[in-house]
Amino acid sequence: MDEGSFHVTTIRQFLGSRDIQQIALHLVFPSSNIVVVSAVDAEERWPLVVEGPEHHINFLKPLMLKMVKMSPMPGEEGSWAGVDHKNSNRLDLFYKYGASIKDRIELLQGKFRYDVVKYADLRISEISVLEIIRDDEQIFEERITLPRGFKNGSIMLPALWLH
Repeated sequence: MDEGSFHVTTIRQFLGSRDIQQIALHLVFPSSNIVVVSAVDAEERWPLVVEGPEHHINFLKPLMLKMVKMSPMPGEEGSWAGVDHKNSNRLDLFYKYGASIKDRIELLQGKFRYDVVKYADLRISEISVLEIIRDDEQIFEERITLPRGFKNGSIMLPALWLH
């Protein structure tokens, strides 16, 4: 085989909030430092990464599973496809949608926030912060507010987890 006709594509590992290229949603839930992160140049199969304290991740896991199960057309285009509990401080959420930067921003600021309220009854923050980092430098930051009249969820993340 001619060397010029062989092309290998490698997919690098996405490191969530430690990645040098990311779209991050901060201040997602009141009284929590949970961050939801997507890759900038995402592969379609790359997840949204939910990172935060172990007690919040453990609290969110069954609610995220509920969201996936209740979302219309599970596993099809335009729906939540799964949850993977990567480690004690990380959940990966899979969504069948596009991989462009625009698609990922819409997924974070719109679909994710609305669906955790609609399907899991979680209370989200009135104001979240969307940030884009490329080559380890912030290139965009914007406050995202809830629309007037938005009916927020009733379940709050616990401020303290007692054993």
